[in-house]
Amino acid sequence: MEQGTLEKEIAKLPDSFKLKLEGYIDALLDEADQYTEVQVSPDPKREFGGLKGFVTYMTDDFDKSLEELSNQKTLNQKFQTPKSGFGSGKGIFGKMSDDFDEPIDEMKEYM
Repeated sequence: MEQGTLEKEIAKLPDSFKLKLEGYIDALLDEADQYTEVQVSPDPKREFGGLKGFVTYMTDDFDKSLEELSNQKTLNQKFQTPKSGFGSGKGIFGKMSDDFDEPIDEMKEYM
């Protein structure tokens, strides 16, 4: 937008609209006071040991050989739950009551 264009456009507005615009500008300024722009700092110089203390937990098997890990992966695949699909929930609900599909007493007046 060119310099002074906004002022020219505002001058064309009726006085009642100028008052509305003034209120809108006040609201924007209030919002701008609450808004803080994120300052991006330059990357610190990377050096050896820069992440010391960053890793707080490491599993006991972090240094296992690849062969051991591949065997473990095979075991994990055996115990995964089946993918969802028709009949995949069979057996997880246990026993359902015999009157499962009977109307609920509280709902009879709506039927």
